[in-house]
Amino acid sequence: MKIILFDPFCGASGDMTIGGLIDLGADARKIKEAMELAADVVVEISRATRKGISACSVEVSTKKRRQYDIYKYP
Repeated sequence: MKIILFDPFCGASGDMTIGGLIDLGADARKIKEAMELAADVVVEISRATRKGISACSVEVSTKKRRQYDIYKYP
């Protein structure tokens, strides 16, 4: 049995948490499908490398624009 201790004592963002779980071996396709079924969002999963360190990058964006985002003032 494998156990992981997750103790975000200073908080943790959702995208970073999901990216870490994918790096630990979670199925990225299943996670993407579950997130997109649970909410009206688009999930993009890719690899990012910065200063020689590689990690999973997860970006979540909404599908719909809210009415006040697209309103044009006269």
